[in-house]
Parts: sequence; structure tokens; C-alpha cells
Amino acid sequence: MIDKETIEAVKSGVDLKTCIESRGIPLKKNGRGYVGLCPFHNDTSPSLSVNIEKQLWQCFGCGAAGDVIRFVELYDKVDFTRAVEKLENDHPFLNPLPARPGQSVPLPKPLPEPKIQQLLERVITIYENNFETTGKKALYDRGIADAGLFNKHRAGYCNGKLKEILPQTGAILEDLARVGILNARGGEHFSGCLVFPVFDLDGNIVTIYGRFFHQATRRHVFLPNRPAGCWNIGIIKSCSDIILTESIIDALSIETAGYPNVISIQGTNGLSNADIALFKAHGVSRIMLLLDGDDSGREAAARLQERLSDFSVTIKTLPDSHDPNSFLLAHGADSLAGFIAAEDEPDTPENLPDTPALSSLTAPDPAPDIRPAPDTTG
Repeated sequence: MIDKETIEAVKSGVDLKTCIESRGIPLKKNGRGYVGLCPFHNDTSPSLSVNIEKQLWQCFGCGAAGDVIRFVELYDKVDFTRAVEKLENDHPFLNPLPARPGQSVPLPKPLPEPKIQQLLERVITIYENNFETTGKKALYDRGIADAGLFNKHRAGYCNGKLKEILPQTGAILEDLARVGILNARGGEHFSGCLVFPVFDLDGNIVTIYGRFFHQATRRHVFLPNRPAGCWNIGIIKSCSDIILTESIIDALSIETAGYPNVISIQGTNGLSNADIALFKAHGVSRIMLLLDGDDSGREAAARLQERLSDFSVTIKTLPDSHDPNSFLLAHGADSLAGFIAAEDEPDTPENLPDTPALSSLTAPDPAPDIRPAPDTTG
């Protein structure tokens, strides 16, 4: 049972705009508020309105509306209690939560961006060191086993023990709380996640992406108060043809099939107008949309094709509701490469060569469990 004080603290303490944008929904200034595409229906013109003063949102298209808790209920498909818990744990607060015995509350004052970059670089380095012994098995199990890709993209794993190896004196723990690496209860935001840094074109860390593999209701995690960015966007400096996919795991699957010119747009609503402008500025001419092969993926591909009208766009629809990673697992890297290269898509999955990706992989030895580390901080 969540007490009334905590509920009110979440409503008043979590910035609604930040919460919405952390889920890959760009918002644009409109008068005294913000507007964006509503994620709860097939929205082609911005009908989601966000009132900053009242911290309320409303869609004038489908009629959905509410506060930050209601948004998380609908978007994350969780009940009220779980929505409050997610907001309490995942977002730094504008106003501190009521303190609990032995609990330190993150300070809300933002840090200068150069300082944030230093902190994130230090954290990523620590998470990288955990990957070989703890995180590699999760990617092997998804058919992704190229050590060169792991090193190139600085794959890491958060085992929840960051505070054990950092100095307990000085301001570093407070600074990590301000950035969002530590949550309101002092635990690690990405505990139990595979993690990847997301860089901009200049090599600055935009955010950190975390992926749970052992939780059914929560899979994708980003740093609060920062945009999700486009993963591997640096490829546009050298490639005029690019492939866009929904998730980093899908993008890694496409790289495994031999196509390094792939970018994860971090969800069907993750591609911003600023990203599209960068594509134009760096000479991108052709774009393949390789999203999930379900209704949501097909609808998103149609919306994106309209937004990308200045480019030559190809939509590749995966068969049988596959996403790129599940296709890799079912049919192997060669078949995925053939599907991407083919002028005409295969009629049925049965026509594809039976070369399961995992049949050619050797699991790391040892192959440890990567279930989330227990949170001993409360």
C-alpha cells in the first residue's frame, strides 16, 4: 500500500515533460505548454498537449488524459501502484520525497554538461568491466556473439555494486544521483541491465540505454531528464544508405548479419525532427525501415515513411510478427542478410534456410546468471 504522501510527492516532484520524453516521445514548445504525437492512438499530427504549469496532459485526438502517474499507467501498461513505484525509482525529483530512515535523497540541482560527461564516462567504463564476466551470456542467448561489436559499442552490465567501488567521501555519489545513475532510494538505476552508451555525432554521451532480459513488464531503461538519442548515429558520417530499427538489440542483430549502417531510433516514436535534419545535413539519401513485423511496427513504418519523404525510403516488413532479433534467432545471420538484400521479401518463413543463429555459437565459459542483483539500499 502506497501512502498518500508518496503519491502526492510523485505527482508534484516528477516533471511530466521529462517523463514523457524519457519514453521516446519528442515534445515541441507550443505557447506556454508543449505538444507531441500521442502514443495511445495512430496520431499523425500532434494532438498530445502537455500543461507544464498544472503538470497535466491531454490528447485531443483520442481523449486520453491525466497526470504523470496516469501517463505511466497507460504507456508502460502497469497498474497504479506499479506506476508510482516506477516514477519513484526512475526519476530524480524536483521536490524531494519524504526521507526514509537511512535514505539519502538526490539533490535536484543540475550539473554542468562537462561534469555530466565525465561522470557518465566513468560509469560506462565500470559497466564495461562487468560485461565479460556477467553480461555477455545475455547477448549470446540472443544470437549476438561478435566480440568486435561488443567492444565497438562498449557493451556493459550493471551488477548493482557501483557504490562499493566508488569513494564514499566527496560529492561523487550525490553527483551520480543528480545525473540519475542512482535513484531516489540510493540504488542503481540500471541494476540488472545490459547497458550501452548512446553517443551524438561529436562523441558525447547523450544517455545510457539499459535492457532487462529477466523482467516481463520492464525491458527498456534510459537515464531520466535526458533524450534517448539515436544509437549508432555516427554511421551517417560515412554511409549515405542507412537502416533504421526500433531497438539496440535489433540493430545489433542487423550488424551481426553484416550491415553496420544501422541506427536504432529507440522506439517507434523516437526519431525527432532534429535527427532527420542531421540525416539531410550529412548526405543520407536512402533509408530502409526494418521495424517489428506486427501491426504496431507496420503502422509506425507508414508514419515514418511520410516524415522521411525527402529520402528514398524502403519498408521491409518481417514475416510472422518477427522483429530483427527474433528473425536472427529463428533463421540465422545469413537468412537475415538475405532478407535485407532481397528485392522481394520471402513469401513465408518456411522458404528460408534453416540455419538457426545459435547453432553456430559457443556460449562463454562460464555462463553466469544475469538476473538483477538484489537492491540492498531499500
